[in-house]
Amino acid sequence: MSSLPEQQRRAVLLAYFGGCTFPQVAEQLGIPEGTAKSRLRLGLGKLALLLEGLT
Repeated sequence: MSSLPEQQRRAVLLAYFGGCTFPQVAEQLGIPEGTAKSRLRLGLGKLALLLEGLT
């Protein structure tokens, strides 16, 4: 997680470890819902690439 940019890390933490929905992530971060979805998608994609490198 520490390899992600701060904005993506916060979104992923809220959604996947905090149990927040897209609208809740957007509200907590003070960003539009579409931006929250994009940050989550980008962050999860980067995490997937990092995990693939571990196998």
